[in-house]
Amino acid sequence: MFLNHIYLCEYVKLVVMALEIKENEILANHSTFRIGGPARYFVAVKSKEELAKAIAFAKSKELPFFVLGGGSNVLFGDDGFNGVVIISQISNLKSKNCNVVAGSGVLLAKLINFSIENDLTGLEWGMGIPGTVGGAVAGNCGAYGHSISEFVKSVTVLDENGNVKNYPAKECGFVYRGSRFKKRNPPRRAD
Repeated sequence: MFLNHIYLCEYVKLVVMALEIKENEILANHSTFRIGGPARYFVAVKSKEELAKAIAFAKSKELPFFVLGGGSNVLFGDDGFNGVVIISQISNLKSKNCNVVAGSGVLLAKLINFSIENDLTGLEWGMGIPGTVGGAVAGNCGAYGHSISEFVKSVTVLDENGNVKNYPAKECGFVYRGSRFKKRNPPRRAD
């Protein structure tokens, strides 16, 4: 059976609880390159509500925020980030009618293995690519003549204002190693 589509969610399932916000968290601990200074604030989110709270926290402090996945394909400077780094730990993953729904924090390798275990093929080209589903979609990752955009049916996101938006694949702006979800100029340290 061939994998028809992947529904990708940039937010996570509902969990109502307080956020644990860390100060001066060393970003080198969250990057595959193991470089980077401190984030002024750092929070891991596991739900759409937690993501909305983290964004609201950043706005209340009038600070920029940056959503991080697996920490691959990102470089942090030694001076860190004077804002809020939000790490997505969404982990929902399910299959129905030859479609897979995957959260943004799911490792790409886990998605591929899950697909194979459910007799869905087509994503094997991505084995060995580090990172999460969210990062794979944002950067339209690819290898061996394929890219993730070939398998995306829709992407659901939580925007900066806390609104849930669903984009069909044709509205995702997929280009070579990019999409509408990839920030072209990530925020720099604001002193």
